[in-house]
Amino acid sequence: MTMSSAQSNIENKVDLKGNTKQSNHPVAKALHIFFKAGDRFFVNKAGEIASNLWFKPRKFKISTHERNIVEQAEIASFSLSQNKQVTYYRWGKSKKTILLVHGWEGRASQFYKMIQHLIKNDYSVISFDAPGHGSSQGKDSDIIEFHQIMLHLQKIFGSFDGVIAHSFGAICASYSINNGLESDKIVTISTPSHFKGLVYKFQVILGLTDNVTDRLCKNIESRFSEHHGDIWQNFSAYVNARRASAKALIVHDKNDKEVPYEESVLIDENWTDSQLLLTEGLGHKRILKDEATINSITEFLANTQASETMLN
Repeated sequence: MTMSSAQSNIENKVDLKGNTKQSNHPVAKALHIFFKAGDRFFVNKAGEIASNLWFKPRKFKISTHERNIVEQAEIASFSLSQNKQVTYYRWGKSKKTILLVHGWEGRASQFYKMIQHLIKNDYSVISFDAPGHGSSQGKDSDIIEFHQIMLHLQKIFGSFDGVIAHSFGAICASYSINNGLESDKIVTISTPSHFKGLVYKFQVILGLTDNVTDRLCKNIESRFSEHHGDIWQNFSAYVNARRASAKALIVHDKNDKEVPYEESVLIDENWTDSQLLLTEGLGHKRILKDEATINSITEFLANTQASETMLN
């Protein structure tokens, strides 16, 4: 793990696509053919279908380690909206509470190693499965629902001593930290810098044409029509970094194939009080289980000054 002296170089659509590759999954290949035809014959419908897919997470089987950590939790739920019952978890009894926010198509249990470590270091850990993720109900979700869940958990447990968020969850937490979520410290891991960058990556994965992608963007904007202003700016982590008063530890792996590490460099450049921690060889998700990274995160939460010394 090293501190980086690199500059971001994240400036345009090509940069934000990064190393994203078109999916070779048979379903994705079929969708590519469908959307290519849709571009010519039914572009509005193709854009609608693309947006439905964009807001709908896939679910994956959980590991034995994840099942074990879930079994150790206090589990409860609340109704976010009709047909969306959200499951949330608590581990530990300490008054010092940390909120964990999973990424897109993730779940709370993916943090199992971090949860174990935080409990050993006298923290209580709160987390949740967003709608359509893990054990929660629903077929789709978005940044505003993640935000609403975080604020609801704050009403239950009070302000948090720290927030740790991964990938899309860190985009959501960066937005929330400026819109009612109270915490002096935040850790962002593998974070996309631009909200629209998520669309560009999605475009590559499914092989969407530019015309279908334009319709997808319009449908996304329509979903958030009640949120005045430019959502592509207002929901972007590097923009929210400029407003944030919380201290931040920004963590990213140089070998992340899903989100270029330069995106976190850009976030760090825009965050007033932040530290950038780059790892190597951990990728986008394995970083959540790396012992050295978890130790660095825990030190940052416990003592910011100590972390600064360690990172330099």
